[in-house]
Amino acid sequence: MSFQVKTQNNFLGGHDAVILRYDAPSADDALSAVIIPDSGANLCRLSKGGQNIIDFDPEKLAVADFTGTPVLYPTPNRIRDAKWSLAGKTYEQKKNGQPRVLHGLAYDEPFEVAELVAQEDCARAVLRMRIDPGKEFFASFPFESTLELTYILSADGIKAEYTVSNLSREVMPFGLALHPYFYKLGGASKTWLSVPSNATPATEDTFYPTGAYHTGSPEFVSLKTPRRVGGLTLDNDYTLLEKGQPCVIRYEEPGFEVRMSASSEFEHVMVYIPAGEDFFCVEHQTCSINAFNLHDRGHTGLANLLFVQPGESRSGFIAYSIV
Repeated sequence: MSFQVKTQNNFLGGHDAVILRYDAPSADDALSAVIIPDSGANLCRLSKGGQNIIDFDPEKLAVADFTGTPVLYPTPNRIRDAKWSLAGKTYEQKKNGQPRVLHGLAYDEPFEVAELVAQEDCARAVLRMRIDPGKEFFASFPFESTLELTYILSADGIKAEYTVSNLSREVMPFGLALHPYFYKLGGASKTWLSVPSNATPATEDTFYPTGAYHTGSPEFVSLKTPRRVGGLTLDNDYTLLEKGQPCVIRYEEPGFEVRMSASSEFEHVMVYIPAGEDFFCVEHQTCSINAFNLHDRGHTGLANLLFVQPGESRSGFIAYSIV
């Protein structure tokens, strides 16, 4: 086994990249991962045997748009009207002077490369972003804090570990998600997906949870039994997950599976399958859509908003095993 880690300047349009590689005895089993630190620590490509399982649109990556694997933090998915309330206070979420409803504040934020290591059994990259009063968006999330992401490439796949550290004097809320853009290798009719979920949240205005659940059809489109991606058009939050069971993408061609697992705080999986595209997304989220406001309304179980005490940290992981 041979693991390598390197940096590459001007990767596809001027971004510097961190590249993790596993050179397997068979070229078909070789793995590589490309991470763009200055575009939100985006895992923009994950490849097996030269085939890109996760991939990106270069034009979107150049402007830190949604492609590759955006990191969604501290408000994953949507915040209604770009405002959130908690403990009697209301905050307006803005970045670069613009209201930000979708996907938080980190996906276009530069991350510092803290460590690059190649070992006998893995290649590892540690990246870190800090939120402090010097950030122009600090009023939107006024908690001095850090988010550290560690990408670990092994012979089995890739694991993303996170640590959120609260450096402020107040209890800090947060949510976190990864938003990978998986590609339909072999075509949509030969790509299968299963998600071990028993419900989707009931919503109003298409997206925003009411606090209730759908557990039966037609509102709940079950994916517990594998279904062809080509027969689905979805933008659904799946929850009440069966503990210990992975989400699975099965590719008839080239003939392998991606098994997605996460630490227990990831209680939601967003499935986004747009019509007519060559990609689809399976997004492990710690929290629901509009989680901050849902928590504030008393729906704490569904929201699953996480909290970190002053001076403390919280950690977890998402893993993609390729078998």
